[in-house]
Amino acid sequence: MAEKAMGPIIEFKNVSKRYKLYSGNRQRLASVFVKNLNIKTKDAVNDMSFSVYPGESVALVGSNGAGKSTVLKMITGVCFPTEGEIIVNGRVSALLELTAGFEGEMTGRENIYLRGTTLGLSPEEIKELEPEIVDFADIGEYIDQPVRSYSSGMKARLGFAINSNVHPEILIVDEALSVGDKSFKEKCLEKVRQLIAEDNVTLLLVTHNANTAKQFCERGIFIQKGTVKYDGTIEEAVARYEKELKKKKKKKKEAKAQEAAAIANVAEAIRNKENSMKTTLVIMAAGIGSRFGTGIKQMEAVGPSGELIIDYSIHDAIEAGFDKIVFVIRKDLDKDFREVIGDRTEQKIEVAYAYQDLNDLPEGFTAGERTKPWGTGQAVLACRGLVDGPFAIINADDYYGKEAFVQIHDFLQDGNATVEDGVQHLCMAGFQLKNTLSDNGTVTRGVCREEDGLLTDIVETHNIEKLDGRAAVRNGEDITYYDDETPVSMNMWGLPAEFIGALEEKFPEFLKNIPEGDLKAEFLIPVIIGDLIKEGAADCVVLPTTDKWFGMTYKEDIPTVKGAFAELVANGVYPENIK
Repeated sequence: MAEKAMGPIIEFKNVSKRYKLYSGNRQRLASVFVKNLNIKTKDAVNDMSFSVYPGESVALVGSNGAGKSTVLKMITGVCFPTEGEIIVNGRVSALLELTAGFEGEMTGRENIYLRGTTLGLSPEEIKELEPEIVDFADIGEYIDQPVRSYSSGMKARLGFAINSNVHPEILIVDEALSVGDKSFKEKCLEKVRQLIAEDNVTLLLVTHNANTAKQFCERGIFIQKGTVKYDGTIEEAVARYEKELKKKKKKKKEAKAQEAAAIANVAEAIRNKENSMKTTLVIMAAGIGSRFGTGIKQMEAVGPSGELIIDYSIHDAIEAGFDKIVFVIRKDLDKDFREVIGDRTEQKIEVAYAYQDLNDLPEGFTAGERTKPWGTGQAVLACRGLVDGPFAIINADDYYGKEAFVQIHDFLQDGNATVEDGVQHLCMAGFQLKNTLSDNGTVTRGVCREEDGLLTDIVETHNIEKLDGRAAVRNGEDITYYDDETPVSMNMWGLPAEFIGALEEKFPEFLKNIPEGDLKAEFLIPVIIGDLIKEGAADCVVLPTTDKWFGMTYKEDIPTVKGAFAELVANGVYPENIK
């Protein structure tokens, strides 16, 4: 029964305990010599006030980190308050860290005298209590063995026995009632009951066990973040503590669920990015080897080790980072193509084959008497089902240089080839007109018009030639000169996977509008892209490149192209053998 008339036996008056959180040993040392260092602090106890009267049994309840153990340490003198005042009137016996403070080389019996002396007992008092302590500890002959030979359980038994049998006026218990095996735990609980009932000991108990708190205490102080939130009946204090626990568990569960969802979302985003950012190069090769009326096996080698132009494009594409190549060929070319090009390419990169077929037409349309292929639009359409991410397209027998492959790959890899609000975002390699001309005759080029780096129109311009060192078109006596750096399309595009869907929509429209008897009309990529831009269904970034384009428009171009590749090899742009 509490004796309030006698005044408090423990009193906290606006007590705060602030710990300094040093960033390391250097800052800790510097703080000894330098004032006003910017050192982080943490309030373990904040402006706490309460009183405990003789004979009271009070439980401090609260979550881990609430400040309960700091309160006990300040009462026992292990640490001191930063602010405020603590008054303790009575002998304190603390069951805190029961195994701490023993001298390992001394016996258990000798440690009884050592611990008793630190608690303020005289040798005579200790000698009188010794049998009771030894009997309670119940460690047998080990009592006369060095403590260093004890198990942690034996040390805890001896510690509890000493601190609970020195007739304290104030007993401080911090989760120490769970010492040892089941029978010894019950023995400890009974000892505490005895001290409370017979010796009128004041008990200050810290525990996370609600039943233990209710069993020993009538009063509870609920502490939260170093502050007293409630001081009253043990039932209400425990109820508030359990409510806080449930709230924390709920928050923790929600946080775990959110974390799991976030991880799942990130994983899904990574998977989607990996899938969507896998870049494919479509090489239109249905007409390869037929430019001068020869077959694929008779194609002219241009490199020092027998390389074809397509070998250099494949090399540059792999170097730029493309993940897959789709060859668009004719079915009748399959065997020869694989033998000459495909099989060795498959050793370097993932390869797939699409077959451009004159009769691969939408329902309701036939080729009739037509023998000419339907053009580059149908060639790309043949890739449906093989391309599921951003892709680039090139001609098989054109050389584009390294820069254009890198620029288009990076455009695709960075996620720029997308569809937003129904608008497809495309790109094209913009070659300088002067770098695409032939010394052996006229050429046809898609001359580009652009505004702020975006393509606005492509004008198919015929009969462009080198005239007086400049690009020009002659029309009778009239001559139109072009700026040498005018961007032109060489059929090298970067496209989203959805572009194939646009081709599927526009191909029937193209077929339906072919004039009767026209057996040469072609479904061409530049025209399709131009139409999409005019309709507001696409925009196209022009990626300027200064690399020189090579192609064998005329037989007379062959020596020039071979010489160009020999120079590239000599300059270290390519190794001697890339096959």
